[in-house]
Amino acid sequence: MTVAMQKNHNAILKELLLTGEVNVNTKDDEGRTLLALSMNNINIESVAIIKELLSQKSKVDVNS
Repeated sequence: MTVAMQKNHNAILKELLLTGEVNVNTKDDEGRTLLALSMNNINIESVAIIKELLSQKSKVDVNS
């Protein structure tokens, strides 16, 4: 999942998030979460991913 985020594969990310099986608080080797990674290259597509991550409020740790 973090690789897809780093490579800006937003369509894949959306599909994975829709499954509900993704741990959105997983960290990459540098300690960054999906939400942190999505903030690196903000564009119209990444905004959709950010919204999707934040819509999973019971799962995403915004303080991470």
